[in-house]
Amino acid sequence: KAGKYHCQYCFYSSCRRADVKRHLRIHTGEKPFQCLLCNKSFNQKSTLKRHLRIHTGEKPFQ
Repeated sequence: KAGKYHCQYCFYSSCRRADVKRHLRIHTGEKPFQCLLCNKSFNQKSTLKRHLRIHTGEKPFQ
């Protein structure tokens, strides 16, 4: 099922505009989420949150 919103670079589509906006970062290289401890940047907030565990030592799945 095709979505209402479409990626201008590939065939990706979604019914939610936010999903396409997040997907576009793959093509543009935009990484707006930066770690304040080591300055590494990420294209998704969830990836930054996972990265922060390196600094905190958190192991949520043990």
